[in-house]
Amino acid sequence: QGTIAVNNVYNGLILRDEKIINSDYSGSVNYYVKEGSKVAYGDLVCSVDENGDVSNMINEAKQDGTTIDSENLADIEKTINDFLYAYDGKNYYQVYSFKDNVNASLSEALRVNALNDISDYVASAENNNTFHKVITDTPGLVAYYTDGFENVTVDNFTGAMFDESNYSKTDLKASQAGSPEYKLVDSEYWNIAVPVPDVTADALRDDDTIRIRFLKDAKESYATYSIVERDGQQYLILSLKSAM
Repeated sequence: QGTIAVNNVYNGLILRDEKIINSDYSGSVNYYVKEGSKVAYGDLVCSVDENGDVSNMINEAKQDGTTIDSENLADIEKTINDFLYAYDGKNYYQVYSFKDNVNASLSEALRVNALNDISDYVASAENNNTFHKVITDTPGLVAYYTDGFENVTVDNFTGAMFDESNYSKTDLKASQAGSPEYKLVDSEYWNIAVPVPDVTADALRDDDTIRIRFLKDAKESYATYSIVERDGQQYLILSLKSAM
């Protein structure tokens, strides 16, 4: 089993099977699933409101936090407990990730409850074909941005892709017919490409399994790996399953 010195921190490029789902409609979008969450076949991912009336009502209704049910409260409590368990004062940036997770959980719960509270109005708008619920027909993880890396694989990534100053992503907040509405990661298998020094590659070359820790949440996982060389740079290609 391979090991990397515990004090070494590496940045990697995550490579997933990402599919962009384009919208069939134009209008205001409301998302009902927290980014990075799993959806099952038939789950409501988002809605598109062509004239904005229902979206305005949802935004007004979700201001009432008393509508959050016990199941959603339990999910938010779990998010808080996970953060407290994994928090490391040396990695203060974790606070920002935690804040985003809690806000996303609250928004998800409030939007779903708001949609239920105005169900009669929603039904009328659906009958008038101005409000459309978007139901997924494939299970997977959802994401609400594009970054141009959707078709990058272990076979075609380049060294330039590791330059964070060149990275940018586009958040999907409005819907135009034919434009990206959300992304779906429909495979539990994924990879991380990590540039490593020659000495590290040499130390790991005779094995194929390694234990890694993610700084974001301090979770550990085992991954199989291979080592490839590209343009004189050694890369550790980690292969994982269901640790996203």
